[in-house]
Amino acid sequence: MRRHPLQPAPLALALALAVSALAAHAQGVGAFNDTPVTISLRTQPLAEALNDWARQTRIQLIVQQALVAGKTAPAVSGSFTPMQALDRLLAGTGLSASVEGSAVIVRAAGPQNTTLKTVTIIAEVERDATSEGTGSYAARAATITGMAQSLKDTPQSVAVVTRQRLSDQNLDRYDDVVMKTPGVSRIFLNSGQSGYSIRGFSLSAAALVDGLQTAGTFGGILGQAPDMATIDRVEVLRGAAGLQLGAGDPAGAVNMVRKRPLAEKQLELTARVGSWGYKRGELDATGPLNDAGTLRGRAVVAYEDRNYFYDRATSKTPLVYGVLEADIAPDTTVMGGVRHQRYDQTGVYVFAGLPVSRNGIDLNLPRSFSVGPAWSAYESGTDEVFAEIKHQFNADWKATFSVNTQEAKVHETNIVRGTRFTAGTSSMYANDSRYDFDRTSFDLNVQGRVTLLGRQHELRVGASSADETRDYEAATVTYPGQFFDLSDPHQTRLATPRFGARALVNRFTTINRGVYGNAVLHLADPLKLTLGGRVSWYESNFDNAAGVRLSASKQTREVTPFAGLVYALNPQWSAYASYSDIFQPQSSYMTASGSALDPALGSNYEMGVKGELFGGRMTTSAAIFQINQTGRYAVDPRYPTGGCPGLSTTGLCYVNGGKVRSRGLELEVAGELASGLQASASYTYTDAQYVRDRDAYGQPTAREGQAFAVVPRHIARAYVSYNLPGVANNWTVGGGVSAQSKTSGNDYDSILRQQPGRVVWDAQLRYRISQDTSLALNVNNVFDKRYYNDEYGYRYGEPRSAMLTLRSKF
Repeated sequence: MRRHPLQPAPLALALALAVSALAAHAQGVGAFNDTPVTISLRTQPLAEALNDWARQTRIQLIVQQALVAGKTAPAVSGSFTPMQALDRLLAGTGLSASVEGSAVIVRAAGPQNTTLKTVTIIAEVERDATSEGTGSYAARAATITGMAQSLKDTPQSVAVVTRQRLSDQNLDRYDDVVMKTPGVSRIFLNSGQSGYSIRGFSLSAAALVDGLQTAGTFGGILGQAPDMATIDRVEVLRGAAGLQLGAGDPAGAVNMVRKRPLAEKQLELTARVGSWGYKRGELDATGPLNDAGTLRGRAVVAYEDRNYFYDRATSKTPLVYGVLEADIAPDTTVMGGVRHQRYDQTGVYVFAGLPVSRNGIDLNLPRSFSVGPAWSAYESGTDEVFAEIKHQFNADWKATFSVNTQEAKVHETNIVRGTRFTAGTSSMYANDSRYDFDRTSFDLNVQGRVTLLGRQHELRVGASSADETRDYEAATVTYPGQFFDLSDPHQTRLATPRFGARALVNRFTTINRGVYGNAVLHLADPLKLTLGGRVSWYESNFDNAAGVRLSASKQTREVTPFAGLVYALNPQWSAYASYSDIFQPQSSYMTASGSALDPALGSNYEMGVKGELFGGRMTTSAAIFQINQTGRYAVDPRYPTGGCPGLSTTGLCYVNGGKVRSRGLELEVAGELASGLQASASYTYTDAQYVRDRDAYGQPTAREGQAFAVVPRHIARAYVSYNLPGVANNWTVGGGVSAQSKTSGNDYDSILRQQPGRVVWDAQLRYRISQDTSLALNVNNVFDKRYYNDEYGYRYGEPRSAMLTLRSKF
């Protein structure tokens, strides 16, 4: 198929202006942390000593290999700051080290050697991506690509919500976090649940935990997403994530990285109270469990009890999380843990959401308005067991095996309406439904460094598998002749249903297996080429209660490649360009020849500039992108009314005929903009259109040339936190804003829904009572903006609310 060429010219000017504005900040260089670390280096060649120093301090080091050739370094052992240890290694060699940006550069000593024309990276170590304890909104690295890389060296758009941001903004739920990241918009699914999109495409089935996929066939998170009390950081990749997922839409992926046990004892207690009877308590305890420190543990316990701003709704959310980590040998570490989490809510939204008029006009209902009976309930629980074993073969190579098993249950009793229309048009029935999920995932990979043509390169190869089964059971009670009545939103006239035994309705199974590899090749001192790919075997089957197969999809040896170039403009700035793709299975559709339809291909092209400033305390990026999803299923125009010769029965056959395209611009900055000022800010522009959309006769539909996704064209988000200087140093003030442009599109009932643009403001005030105890007041939606919190207008956004948080660490 002919690919549409990338046409970035309309956005390139905006990109250049943004980069030039940010470049003005590149002159400042921060100092490395002067906290002593344990150093253990033997007498060895200087090149090897510098490698070991970089790995032990987790600092990037750059040097010409010719400068260290033939030199020997002395043994250095003890507690030193990183630069003290480095000075000892370089003593008497005629070399000196200086900090530039986030790297240390070693040069020949003397004023005549103030520039380094050509450099070779002797040690670009795997960075520690852990964000807990950094106090920063800037991520030191991300692991969503499978390798711990700085954002500056990652040739894709990646945003990271650090532990500090999670705490400052009281982001406890997956929904809260995702909606604070750049460019994400929300679509209502049912009963208060949500789906998400990035760059115009669905993100719902693209969730990972520690790199293992956890989203399921239900269209979103399997059971309950991990409570953020158990999470160190959330990494969001934008664009096709074929290397991570194999199959899916080219939206991206979300990787939630768990908290691990710490080497030092720590106990953190958190208590919150807020609007509408909100109450939450957390306990997080971690530390060594033996004198040698080779056995470490962590336990997180939380409980939340709350009401909501809409009538009758209450929920309770208990959480228990525990993890153990043991060094069973000098080079081998094992980790294992469990998570038990529930979410029990009464008074849920009905499946069709808030009612609307037939022409889509807002009924101006009170925000406290809730539809559904008093007996409606939604219960969800997840039990998870996970384990990992990691072995370090030598200084360069390691292997990691990870496994995760989940059992999740979703039980709901509610009223189901046929449509969103208000009076006399929507019939109703009561539904008692239950979903049972079982999922097992594993990943085995080996990664390390190889030397080729005098340069070090990084390599990773592995295999992964994810198997899931979903059973759906239901029982119904009908209400003949009864229709939805707006004057009786809780439908009190309807008798409380007496459900019979639930019966199995259908079973859905999926198998997603793959082998993958990626490499970072250092082609020249400033130039890196990243190559990667995945070969996937994907299968899904949908059977009814009698075991009759209703539909099936299968893709074999499907290849999803990745390629990216990163050019280091200087130690602080890099430019990049990349290509990635992902396939969407369509083999349940048949062609006229009787074969399964080929998958749709989502291809992501992007280019941009990234910065890591002030010693890594601030990160920034600017990117333009284009995504083409080609080969979408379309009715074969030769058989517009059925009679497809490829089918044993009369029916439609299909061709790969549809195409959609998304283009846009993304700007982002995170970290310490000035002393005491932490910030995270982003702007996203998205233009998503149907390029080719044909009816059964091969004629253009009314959608061709129109928007294919109901997403805002413009989204801007920001949050800042400022620790006041001087005598007011115990006080921190903060605030945020979320703004987006208008949206327009047909909802699930083909009702045109138009949402105006909106701006919602938040604020925070925090007082440090002591070194380890703080009291914070957060006020969300400060100006009490009235809006819908999804693009179809199924639910109102939360009115002004306040929350008081007491946090103490021991």
